[in-house]
Amino acid sequence: MKFAIASICLTFSALTADGASISIKNPSFEDQGDTLNGNGNGTPIASDPGDFTAGVVPEWDDNFTLTNNAGLFNPTGSTSGAAHSGSLVTFLQTNVNGGSYLVQNLELDGGGNVTAEPLSNITITGWISNRFSSAADPLLRVSLRVAPNTNIMAPMEFDAPNDPTWTEFTASFDLPDSATLGVAAGQPVFLVFDSIGPQILLDDISGTTSIPEPSSALICGCAGLLLLRRRRS
Repeated sequence: MKFAIASICLTFSALTADGASISIKNPSFEDQGDTLNGNGNGTPIASDPGDFTAGVVPEWDDNFTLTNNAGLFNPTGSTSGAAHSGSLVTFLQTNVNGGSYLVQNLELDGGGNVTAEPLSNITITGWISNRFSSAADPLLRVSLRVAPNTNIMAPMEFDAPNDPTWTEFTASFDLPDSATLGVAAGQPVFLVFDSIGPQILLDDISGTTSIPEPSSALICGCAGLLLLRRRRS
C-alpha cells in the first residue's frame, strides 16, 4: 500500500475591535462659568451658588421651547448638594410644548466625526442626579441620531433616584448591520440628551467607540488522505 499526505489549509475571518475615545466638548459644563451670569447680579455663575442660565449651555446645541427648562446650574449649597465635579452642571426638564434637549455632534479625539458604522459600538457614560426630592423620579433619555434628527436606535432611559446623590449611567449602543442602518450608515452621529419628568441634573459626560475590523487567521491542518492501491500479482 502507498499513502499520500495532502495539506489542507483553512482560512477564516474574525472581527477585532479598534477602540477610540470620543472628544466630548464641554463634558463637565464648566466652560464660560467665569463669565456667564444668569441672575444679573454681576457674579459669574461658577462663583454664585444657586445661579442658573436659562437655555444657555456652551458647546451644546439646544432645542428649548421654554428657556427655563434647561441650562447651566450651580447647585452648591442647594437641596441638590453639589456638582459631581467642578461647580456647574446642566439641568433638563420635560417641556410640555414639545421637548427640550441638548445636542452635540460626536468627534474622535484624533479628529474627524464619529460615524454610524455597521456593527460598531458607541458608549456614552455620565452622571445624573435628581434636583428635587419628588414622588416621581426623573428619567434621562440618551439617543444617537443622524441628520435630520433621526434616531439610529431606540433611546435608552436612566432613572435618577429622588435624592441628591449622583448615579452613573452607561448607554452602550451596538449598531446594527448595514442593511438595517440603511441611509444612516456612514453618516455623522449626534448625541442627544432629553428628559422625562422633574428636573434632572447631568454632569461629566464621556464616550468611546469601537469599530469592527476584518482580520484573518490561517489555520493549517494536515489531514492524511489514505489512498489504497491494491496490487494484484
